[in-house]
Amino acid sequence: MLFRLVRVLLWLIISVLSIRGIRKSRIANKGLASILAIIMSLGLVAISSIFPFENLFISFKSPEGVFNYANYGQISGIAYGKDSCMVIFSNFDNTNACYFMPKSEKGYKIPYHFSSKKISNRFVGDGLFQIYRVNGTDDYYLFGMTTTSSKSMVILNNQGKLIENVFIIGEHSIGNTYIFYEYIECYTEDYYIVINGEKVPMAGN
Repeated sequence: MLFRLVRVLLWLIISVLSIRGIRKSRIANKGLASILAIIMSLGLVAISSIFPFENLFISFKSPEGVFNYANYGQISGIAYGKDSCMVIFSNFDNTNACYFMPKSEKGYKIPYHFSSKKISNRFVGDGLFQIYRVNGTDDYYLFGMTTTSSKSMVILNNQGKLIENVFIIGEHSIGNTYIFYEYIECYTEDYYIVINGEKVPMAGN
């Protein structure tokens, strides 16, 4: 992942330059000063991980470009909002997660550490249902995971539209485990979905 590699190289460069400068200086305790310089460079690198400096001069043409640079894993699907997108991906340990990216006029940006907020997190029956908002936008997204003994999964949003982003991630003796997701065009506090005819409210935690 280039994102981490860039920060390792940045830390090394800052540390080496700082130590060289200290050695050429008239500082009495050069050892202590070098240690402090290394610690400060670690702090700067940590800040750059939370607030990526690349966003000041780089925009990516696609969500895949951002993901390949700043994250790792296998992309399973993408939901596109007005000013952002949500990437569904699986890690190397086969766990599934969401990754949110803001979008500017020039393209997609690397998300900062607090780029999204989980506004709903519900466990209903054998399912997990989450709603996220991308900070700085009015984009809301649904992410869910549920296990059912039914041979098929039909999910509708509160507008009666079919949620098409549904796929199986596991097959078990008791049924199949599905993941589903979508960009919520019109989010309200009484937002709900319907799974195989059963209404599931999304409000609350």
